[in-house]
Amino acid sequence: MTDLVIQPREGSPRRLIVLLHGVGSCAADLAPIARRLAEALPDARLLIPDGFQPFDGGGAGRQWF
Repeated sequence: MTDLVIQPREGSPRRLIVLLHGVGSCAADLAPIARRLAEALPDARLLIPDGFQPFDGGGAGRQWF
C-alpha cells in the first residue's frame, strides 16, 4: 500500500484535495490526474490514498471495503 502525496510547489498549502481511486485500482493510477491538478492549483496539497484492502477480484489493485 503506497499513498501518494503531492506538496504545494511553494509555501504552505492553502487547500487539500483528496482523490480516491475506484475498486481494483490504486493511488499510482491517479498520478497523472494529480500532477495536472498540482499544476493548475499550485497552493494545494494532494493526497491520494490506496484502498485499505487488497482487491478481492485478483490482481495488484486495492479496494475500500
